[in-house]
Amino acid sequence: MDSRDAMLSRFIACLCLTAAFLAGCSALVSESGASWQISTRAVPVDATPPPDCGRYGPCSIDACFGSICIAYTTEGEVQAELTSGIVNAQGVAADRHGNAYIADAASAAIFEYGPYLTPLVKTYQDAGEVPLDVAVNEKMKLLVVSNQSTASDGPGTVSVYAGGSLTPTATLSDPAVAKAQGIGIAIDGLGNCFWSLYDPKSGRSKIDEFSACAGSPLTIASGTHALRGMALDKRNDLFYVIDVSSIHHDIFKCRGTSHCRPLATNFAKPVMLSFDDKWGFLWTDDAGTLEGPLIESINPRNGHVVSSYRAGSSTDPPFGVAHAPGPAN
Repeated sequence: MDSRDAMLSRFIACLCLTAAFLAGCSALVSESGASWQISTRAVPVDATPPPDCGRYGPCSIDACFGSICIAYTTEGEVQAELTSGIVNAQGVAADRHGNAYIADAASAAIFEYGPYLTPLVKTYQDAGEVPLDVAVNEKMKLLVVSNQSTASDGPGTVSVYAGGSLTPTATLSDPAVAKAQGIGIAIDGLGNCFWSLYDPKSGRSKIDEFSACAGSPLTIASGTHALRGMALDKRNDLFYVIDVSSIHHDIFKCRGTSHCRPLATNFAKPVMLSFDDKWGFLWTDDAGTLEGPLIESINPRNGHVVSSYRAGSSTDPPFGVAHAPGPAN
């Protein structure tokens, strides 16, 4: 089955499942619990991601597969490969200049590479942590990292690197979750941090917001279904992935950080999200499809998959994905 067939099959399945899903879903919900209408002022229905990013040059989709990271075009052609210096790459983020920030869980470090994954620019260290995801706002000189745990199986935290520091300037945690396992991380345009985490004691997942990436968290959403990655668009609307069941994985969209509802349903196993500020598309790595892992772009207005290509293998799927250049705010 090629990617077009896969997209068509998914779209048909979504039409069949959407009504039933919206009627009965009790997945991870926003604390306000209200519903809302998705804006129609967004990407045209029939648009696909343009391959060119203006003065930056060809757009990139950066994805990592363990010890290898690859920069793809928006159409799935390989632009560059990073095959050394990485041990166990997880999440990846890109800044407005196209630099890639790679969370290496085995090295307790974040590696910053230039556009198209070369050269190595900086290394951000945090000894004893297991970094899983990373977010960056280069304009604010702010880098934040979701640590799944410590190397000695201690609780997950958020490491904050402010002002260009190569070591953490602050560490954030959720005092209500003693054994937190960190998952995704995101920064909005105002410099607030959002952290998705799992509480093994209660079996619940939640999203915390840290105002100005400091202080105590405010719970944005919580529920019994497992969380994955998050992203925010230019309007600071939050998108996140939840596992409704072992075969049913959905992307939710919020108005701001509340009034969240399903945007796109029936994915095989989406992991992380990245919002493309240049052209307005949402990107995800769907690691569980039968034809092999896919990198897909999604219309954030209606949840339709508008482009799709193979990336990696079923035994070595991508974990993180990032559109380059990243957010300009």
